[in-house]
This record gives sequence, C-alpha cells and structure tokens, in this order.
Amino acid sequence: MKRLMLLMSVLIFGSFLYAADKARLETLLPDVYLITDANYDNFNGNKFCSLHCGDVRWIMRASSELKSSKGRNYGPYNVDDWSFKTAWVEGNKNNGKGEYLTFFFPRTTFFARDLKPVNWDGFSVVNGDMRDAVSYNNNARVKTFRVYLNGEPLFDAYLEDEMAIQTFSFAQSVMLKPDDVIKAEIREVYPGAKFKDAAVSQFMLLGAHSHDK
Repeated sequence: MKRLMLLMSVLIFGSFLYAADKARLETLLPDVYLITDANYDNFNGNKFCSLHCGDVRWIMRASSELKSSKGRNYGPYNVDDWSFKTAWVEGNKNNGKGEYLTFFFPRTTFFARDLKPVNWDGFSVVNGDMRDAVSYNNNARVKTFRVYLNGEPLFDAYLEDEMAIQTFSFAQSVMLKPDDVIKAEIREVYPGAKFKDAAVSQFMLLGAHSHDK
C-alpha cells in the first residue's frame, strides 16, 4: 500500500511539473505572408533579414532525413538555402513527431563579431514541400514547433497550413553566444494526403540587422 501511495505521489508530482513547464512556454503565432514575387524579394534580404546580416554563421543538423532520390536530397541545409524549391524532409517512418533541426553556433563563427553576442529576434518558416501545390499537399506539414535554446524549451510556435512565409517575432530579443544551440522540434503535424513524411522548405533565424546598424 505504501509503495502504491509513493508511486501515485511521484506521478502526481511529475504531472504537476509537466503542466508547470508547459505553462512557462510562450506561445507564438505567425504573421502570414502568402507567397508572391514581391515578398519573395523581401525574404531574400529585405524585410526578412536573417542572422547572416550580423556576420554570424551556424552548422545545421537534423535528427533524420529522407534518403536522396532521383537527384534530390532532403538534408537540413535545404531550409537555409533561400529557395522554396528544396526542403528538409525528415526520415522517420512515422509522421515526423519528435524529429528536429538544430542550429549550432561554434565559437569560430563569432570571430567576425569579436565574440560579441548577437540578438535573435524571431524566425520565418516556409512550411511543407513548396515545389508546387501537389507536393505541398502530398507531404505532411508542421503544425507545431517547440523551440529550445541549449536544451531549455522557450516557445511553442503554431503554424498555419498555408503555402506562405510565416514569421514569428519574439516579445524580447534572445541573445545568442558562441557555442549556443537552437533546436526546433516537430510536436504536431498536418497529415499529408499521400506521404507521412513532414517537410519544411525554409527556416530562417531573424535578428542581428536592426541592432547592428
């Protein structure tokens, strides 16, 4: 009986901690920009300025990726190539929940900034396989990303199921330092009509530009 009571206490306490952790996470909702020639130009360096503007670079990794096929690769760097025609597609046999991208900022990438921290103000996502409407609908799209910094959950970002640029802005800048790691984990998906694989065409980290002027 005592063991049962102890087990119940542990479960209740664990549930409380989980609920408290969820309550601390900030919810992010996007500004949605439908894809047009005009905002494609903005995405390439005007309104949607990435951390590249602050002379910062990063190393990208993914928890998995779909095997290359017919000359196309589906690796993580596809979300950072300024193109809507390529995509990271996770390689899990399920629907992508729990798969993730990481952005690692090694110390050497901060040398151009004399190792000064850089402000991270948000991110823009182009969801799904954006080659065309058929590819978009055939593959799963991300519904929710949980975003972490150095293993600590910061935000839950909720995406619309739209062929669009979706921009998430932070209420307050997050300062990035050498050796920091950002992780974007898929928590929920919009199911694909044909394939379970979840796809993301772009994931751009925003910041640096406005503070470095």
